[in-house]
Amino acid sequence: MNSIKKLLALLALPLTVGPLAAQYPVIPDSVKQRGALQQQEINKKSDEAWEKALPIILQEEMKGRPYKPWAAQPSDFGIVIEVIPVQPQKAELPIEITLLGMVTEANPLQPANA
Repeated sequence: MNSIKKLLALLALPLTVGPLAAQYPVIPDSVKQRGALQQQEINKKSDEAWEKALPIILQEEMKGRPYKPWAAQPSDFGIVIEVIPVQPQKAELPIEITLLGMVTEANPLQPANA
C-alpha cells in the first residue's frame, strides 16, 4: 500500500510541476526589431566614446599610469596612502577671512615633534 502511494506521488509530480513552469511571452517581431535598433545605437555610442578615450588611455599608460577598469581604491594601483593623525589638543585651524566672510586659506597646525 505504501509503495503504491509513493508511485502515485512520483507520477503526479511531473503533472503538477509542468503547468507551473515559467511561461514566457511571445515577443512580436516589431518589438524585436526596435530592440535591435536600440542596441545598435547603444553600441555605436559606446564605440565612439571608446575611440575618444583610447588615445588618452594610451598616453597615460606611457606616463606610467595604466588603465585598470577593475580598480576601485588607490591601493589597487599600488599606491599606499598613509594618514598621520594630528594630536587633537593642537589641531587648531588658523584661517584667513576676507571682508565678505569667505575663507581664503586654512592651514592645519602640526605638532612640533611630529
